[in-house]
Amino acid sequence: MLTKLLDRVHGFIKLVDSSIVTARVGHHIATTAIMMCDPENKEWEIVLVDSIRELSSKGSEMAREIATGFADIDQVLYKVNLN
Repeated sequence: MLTKLLDRVHGFIKLVDSSIVTARVGHHIATTAIMMCDPENKEWEIVLVDSIRELSSKGSEMAREIATGFADIDQVLYKVNLN
């Protein structure tokens, strides 16, 4: 039981690390979108829309995986509290 719990804690730590990376991706996308929407800022021309699209797709996939992982951890912690 303790080994299983330790494995879940390590999994939780990995999910937190991954969520930090995903938050950085989201911040980058948001910052780029703000820059692209500013009519006075011509720097957006150097940003390729395809790269933003690809980054958004990857960020969405990462966020979905992390959300699923956190839901699994939540279930395990709920079961531990019942025992």
